[in-house]
Amino acid sequence: MYSVSFSQLLALVGSGVTLHNGLRLLAAKLSAVATAVETGDVKTLAHDAKGAIDFVETHDPALAKSVEAEASKLKDEALAEVAKARHAAAETLRALAADVEKAASASAPASPAGSPTPPATS
Repeated sequence: MYSVSFSQLLALVGSGVTLHNGLRLLAAKLSAVATAVETGDVKTLAHDAKGAIDFVETHDPALAKSVEAEASKLKDEALAEVAKARHAAAETLRALAADVEKAASASAPASPAGSPTPPATS
């Protein structure tokens, strides 16, 4: 049989209660964040993100630095992807403009050689 001292039992119960309360708090916070995401509440999301950053920087500076490096990398990749998409959109628009110009030229009435152009009317 396994014997547990009173202090061990108290520590076990205390840690279980702490874990239970911590998990309930986390669940409530996650639900609030989900609601903020769904409704587009940027102010709440920014506040929660700032709180998470402060917590991580305080309790695990090494993790904060690695997360910051990863976030910087992801930001750079996203900016490169946006620039690539913008360039592709600009090229598509230029090609469309060239096609429209060709169509405009092709649809212009051709005047036979030597025939007078019609007079402009005002």
